[in-house]
Amino acid sequence: MLVGGVGGAVMVLIFLLQVGRQPSFGTLAVIVSLISVTLSSHEPGWPAFTETVVAPQPRRDGVAGLAVLVWLCGGVRRVSTVSVNAAIQAE
Repeated sequence: MLVGGVGGAVMVLIFLLQVGRQPSFGTLAVIVSLISVTLSSHEPGWPAFTETVVAPQPRRDGVAGLAVLVWLCGGVRRVSTVSVNAAIQAE
């Protein structure tokens, strides 16, 4: 899960570094494909994470596990939104 998340972040940064250049279609296709692969390898870990958090005391910790999940996903969304906006404005 960690490798997928870090890999996805690195690939998004590599994609953003292409702004202002003239990358070939093949280069962009490889970058977007690697983003998809790393993020899809990241996704299956979330249910296991939630189940691990819920296992000791399902009533109390179930909500906390989902809250952490939502917080992490929201953080990723915010960072990616800011990064994309910064890349667009830099052009």
